[in-house]
Amino acid sequence: MRHEAGGARCQIREVLPRHSRFSRKAAGRDTVEQVIADYGPALARIAGSYERDRGLRDDLVQDIATAVWKALPSLQDPAKLRPFVFRIAHNRSVSHVARQAA
Repeated sequence: MRHEAGGARCQIREVLPRHSRFSRKAAGRDTVEQVIADYGPALARIAGSYERDRGLRDDLVQDIATAVWKALPSLQDPAKLRPFVFRIAHNRSVSHVARQAA
């Protein structure tokens, strides 16, 4: 998928193995693929607001998507999915900036 972020093109690469146990819908929970499809453009914009370099921005989006994938099973209230995903994106972005500054 390609999304615009800060006027530059940003690509969200596939993060999940095809047969991941998190890739199927379970007990009414959103799949990671659906979450990335729904929030991908917003995640790309968030990454673009923290990182201007295209390569590093793509890496940041990949890092955010991986973090969402790992954290999604711990989401207890599906109604809070949006702030859950955006908090992960913010935290990963802040960590990215700190690593780049060090």
